[in-house]
Amino acid sequence: MNDLLTDSFVIPREETSRNGDIEMGTQQPMNSGELGLDNFFKKVQEIENQYEKLNKLLKKLQDAHEESKAVTKASAMKGN
Repeated sequence: MNDLLTDSFVIPREETSRNGDIEMGTQQPMNSGELGLDNFFKKVQEIENQYEKLNKLLKKLQDAHEESKAVTKASAMKGN
């Protein structure tokens, strides 16, 4: 039973590189390109552009709706 748990507590000793050790204080700065986020940020920008276009279309639709309500009310006033 004890043998089943020993592998989960073993620390790998092969890893001698301390470049990423926070306690040593020698972190290498990484930019977004190194992390592979350039494509992600490009897609985010495209989505933001589409969102802006949709907001403009929504505003036009809301304005047209308000205008149609005013036209309907005016024609109803003429009929009475």
